[in-house]
Amino acid sequence: MRRLADTPIWVRLTGAIWLMLVIAWGSMIVWETRVNRDTAIDQARDFASSVNEMTMAGLTGMMITGTVAQRDVFLDQIKELSSVRDLKVIRGEAVSKVYG
Repeated sequence: MRRLADTPIWVRLTGAIWLMLVIAWGSMIVWETRVNRDTAIDQARDFASSVNEMTMAGLTGMMITGTVAQRDVFLDQIKELSSVRDLKVIRGEAVSKVYG
């Protein structure tokens, strides 16, 4: 059986270089995957926040103009957007008393 010291130097160097490359590539793949995941989560949170602000602004405008009775039409239009899967509006008791 051959010992490592008996192998030619070019084989040892090539093996060491390949080992370092595999470790570097693996590390970069893991790092890039984590960065992409974090970016996707941040984008989803930002989009959800934007839809929330848009919905609240629309409902507030309807309350001010007195057209809040048509809120179902407004909410259905938002639900129909291709980028919105679901929309839930949770109203407090005080809002329900004033605006129905």
